[in-house]
Amino acid sequence: MPTPRTETHHSYPLPTLPEEDPSVAEALERVYEAGQGLLMRRLELLLEEGRGLLIYALAAGAGLLVAAGGWALVIAGALVALDPGPPRLIAAVVIGCAHLATGVIVAYRALRSAKAGPR
Repeated sequence: MPTPRTETHHSYPLPTLPEEDPSVAEALERVYEAGQGLLMRRLELLLEEGRGLLIYALAAGAGLLVAAGGWALVIAGALVALDPGPPRLIAAVVIGCAHLATGVIVAYRALRSAKAGPR
């Protein structure tokens, strides 16, 4: 069962309207304040989305680093293959393949989560 989304809601005070008609200066002041409030809400949303993208990018980067380490071990295993000691070769290839598989899985999940959007 998927977990419910938790959303952050900010409450902003609603402006109080005077009993009589506002002057042009008061109306312009209210428009300016409303514009500032809208800008602040947009910036907060942008920061929240940026944090989510940063987390996904870090996860994908970690997966790629693990995969690169696995690739290095596979190459080391191939170089050891030139040496007649098969136990070292088998160990290096198995460890390298495990790193490659782990890195690919982590990177794939991070990229899939990034496409699905923040939770």
